[in-house]
Amino acid sequence: MENRTAQAAPEIAALVADRAEGFSGHGEQPGADMRVSEDDLMRLVKTFYSKASADPVLGPVFARAIPDWEGHYQIVQNFWSRTLLGTTRYSGMPFAAHIPLQLKPEHFVRWVALFKDTATHVLEPVAAARAIAKVEHMSTCFQAGLFPPDLAGTAATGHPRRD
Repeated sequence: MENRTAQAAPEIAALVADRAEGFSGHGEQPGADMRVSEDDLMRLVKTFYSKASADPVLGPVFARAIPDWEGHYQIVQNFWSRTLLGTTRYSGMPFAAHIPLQLKPEHFVRWVALFKDTATHVLEPVAAARAIAKVEHMSTCFQAGLFPPDLAGTAATGHPRRD
């Protein structure tokens, strides 16, 4: 992964449908109204990063990667504003930003768990469900891009290599 500098191929993200798009899961009624404000999103972001920066698994990653917390909060709030409110303030490439962080699968497990806990406590249920679905989708896609299966081993034996 150390030589990787670009976004993952769109085919990787296409492997898993984005459950946050047209979402009607986690007990949500189809067409249910979502109530979420920019203040809610900033509270989500700051609460999550407060927990994550103190977490023994995630904290060291964030300590190395984020020199400007206020700037980072704004970027992530813009991401959630685009995702949940349809604004156009965020135009970044989240996957590319995470490539140099030397992440491992356990980082994603912890990230999703902390995010679920935070979202269910900070957001109203429909917004929380949509945000959680987005994070689960991102986790799957990021891991597919960062830890691709060894397809060469699969082609030769019909089974993934287990080195």
